[in-house]
Amino acid sequence: RYGTTQAMTRFFFFLALVGSTWCSDVRDGYYIAAVVEHSTVMPPLGHVTVEAAQKAMMKNVDKYESNIRDACSKDAQIIVFPEDGIYGLLPNRNTILPYLENMPSDDVIQHQHIYPCDQTEFKDRPVLQRLSCLAKQYGIAIVANMGDVQPCHPLVDSNCSLTSRKQYNTDVAFDTDGRLLAKYHKQHLYFENAFDTPETVNYAIFTTSFGVRFGMFTCFDILFEKPAMELVRQYNVTNIVFPTAWINQFPHLVSTEVQQAWSRVTSTNLLAANQHGPIAGFTGSGIYSAGHAFAVFESYLADKEAVLVSTVPRNSKNANSIQFNPDAYDVHDGYHPGMGTMFLPHNQPQFNFQPLSGRDGHAEVCHNDLCCYGNYSRSSDSELYALGAFSGLDQSKPEEYKMQACMLTKCVNSSVSSCGKQVYVAETSFRVVELEGNFSSSAVIFPDVLSGNRNLLPPTEIVVERGKLRSNFTMSSSNPPTLLAATLYGRIFTE
Repeated sequence: RYGTTQAMTRFFFFLALVGSTWCSDVRDGYYIAAVVEHSTVMPPLGHVTVEAAQKAMMKNVDKYESNIRDACSKDAQIIVFPEDGIYGLLPNRNTILPYLENMPSDDVIQHQHIYPCDQTEFKDRPVLQRLSCLAKQYGIAIVANMGDVQPCHPLVDSNCSLTSRKQYNTDVAFDTDGRLLAKYHKQHLYFENAFDTPETVNYAIFTTSFGVRFGMFTCFDILFEKPAMELVRQYNVTNIVFPTAWINQFPHLVSTEVQQAWSRVTSTNLLAANQHGPIAGFTGSGIYSAGHAFAVFESYLADKEAVLVSTVPRNSKNANSIQFNPDAYDVHDGYHPGMGTMFLPHNQPQFNFQPLSGRDGHAEVCHNDLCCYGNYSRSSDSELYALGAFSGLDQSKPEEYKMQACMLTKCVNSSVSSCGKQVYVAETSFRVVELEGNFSSSAVIFPDVLSGNRNLLPPTEIVVERGKLRSNFTMSSSNPPTLLAATLYGRIFTE
């Protein structure tokens, strides 16, 4: 085996199928959260006036108000909207400019009480002002994503463009009285030529009127140490709001499995709101606590949107106190081959694959310094599955990063070359999957599991035990589910 000086990581999977009205307060120990999977009303093509841009954005804010009323009818105290939900995907700096608003600095937000709804100087920033007014009117905390434009001077700031402005993909948070609590500039951009990368990492933390302290980051940020992991490790944040426009990338970067795994590994509450654009692969939102999925939505039907509402423990250590509800998994079909591939980069990590043989058996496969080992027991060998390994740089993204992964995955057809490609359904159930890999000792391992109908599995069926050099990951039940993929996804932040 390779890497004898590295820590050996073992994971055992025994897969299982388990079976103006104000929003009100809830009992101590819990709060009620809502996330929205929203289909953006797209703005006009090409360059438009500021007035036309504002009119287009208000169509989406009108939908937001409807979502807020729905959430408030279920007593939600905070609602999270997706990335790019107000103006959609605009291609370049000049096209997006009429949709941007100048926001107060972090220092002003933190040291002054900013109420855009009540302050006349925000009349020229109608989106910021209306979001503040909606929070105040309905008595609900709001997290939304919009664009921030800040002036700069090239002679003073070497990072300033010749246009003398900086443009940021920005999350904003409002309290229940309309106060602007925080803003966050997205650090890790994903093919977003319209925006600038902040020179320093912004750690956005805010506390709501109902006493919950939240951290905030956006989409691609979740795969990086800063700010995502550091909010938990260094700032002790245990509640996260996560606007995203996530394109599903099977098998190890599907939105809901990434959300569940991140919440599990960090032992946090994660409120994840995704764009809804299934043709392009945008779908998958949820509310999680230490990996427990309290509400999940995924649909490849164009007319399906969702407002998910769930009670959330203030302390994720109490996640087990909320009973698992299978009805909270709202997963719709409608997928067909080719969906979600138009925006995927072509140079995906090239795994080495070893096909599984027989209903019960053992497989091994290596790639560079990583070797993966698997034992399995399944209902049938009529569908091709393979054990895959990858260790190296993922260069398919605009910001490359080091990853290691062992995964057992269903293939599209009977050819090994189809393994690791987009696939939506599986008919083979697995009673046992055991995965082991000699991962780097500095790797953070995210265990991702996706059942045959793309449902998540409850973490009550997953037991993780960490010793000095090994980890044991166990899932067990008498009714094994069908399986699309089980992945040990390792991120090495130090390289």
